[in-house]
Amino acid sequence: MCIIANSTESYQKLTFKKGETPKGAKPFTKGKSGNPDGRPPGSRSLRTILKEAIEIKRKSRTDPLNPDAAPRDMTIGEELVAKWVSLGLDGSERSLERMFEQLEGKAVQPISGPEGGPVQTETVFKLDEASNEMVKAIGQTLAKVKVG
Repeated sequence: MCIIANSTESYQKLTFKKGETPKGAKPFTKGKSGNPDGRPPGSRSLRTILKEAIEIKRKSRTDPLNPDAAPRDMTIGEELVAKWVSLGLDGSERSLERMFEQLEGKAVQPISGPEGGPVQTETVFKLDEASNEMVKAIGQTLAKVKVG
């Protein structure tokens, strides 16, 4: 269900069935890519860049978890994990929570609506007067069209 509101806070309900495209809507042309040229040759994803950065070794770093140990070469990834653990040991609840999520997986949090049924949502849009008149006209046209 979609609720439309204009600047005077009058509301209009339009109901669309799941899986059906409203009459006149054409979001994509069948068989045509939204990005026909694709990713430029030689470009790298952020994930690739981060993976490469984490593997970079830095010379003679002091281990934050063992400052009395002799400095050693550490990757940036090792330093980040050491800092993460250090923050957790200092009492950062968020750091501890994220560490356990990485180790054990995120806790399952089931979501359900009233009385265990499906979740129902409403979307509210604010429209100017001209747009509101257009939406009313569309709603009236849709109401006249036989569905099914």
